[in-house]
Amino acid sequence: MASKTKINSIKPSSLVITPEEYRKLQSNIDLVEISLFNSTSSLILDSVNTLLSAEETPFIKLNDSANVLENEKAAHIINKWSLTAKFKESGTSFLNIKAEYSIALAKTEKMSKEFWNIYKNTTLHIIVYPYFREFVQSLTSRMNIPPLTLPILFK
Repeated sequence: MASKTKINSIKPSSLVITPEEYRKLQSNIDLVEISLFNSTSSLILDSVNTLLSAEETPFIKLNDSANVLENEKAAHIINKWSLTAKFKESGTSFLNIKAEYSIALAKTEKMSKEFWNIYKNTTLHIIVYPYFREFVQSLTSRMNIPPLTLPILFK
């Protein structure tokens, strides 16, 4: 049996920090380094003719996740991105791309879990998504298929 948590027992102030607090804490962080350290890709060759002939419309799905490790003076984030491309009509997958980025940050104080949750869903996207976007465009152009240009903003 699953345990139930009463919503009333959770204090809203313990779940969020204000934008002002976030900005103040974020000003104590400096980006030291960002690097791509792992990637994989696969293209289903049987689907290339369908893609090139524009018989079906591609649908792109993006996902990301991040883990933060921190000590007093630094934080290290592993940010994993994945892209799956399918044809809308048939649902056939034809392209998978995964990339893992290592982000090193210098900081002057320990940050709360709430801070890192907000950081991973906002600031981290602003920092890393352009790298992933360029990686996908460059990689797909080398696969001899029409290059995928992802939207400017990740939602």
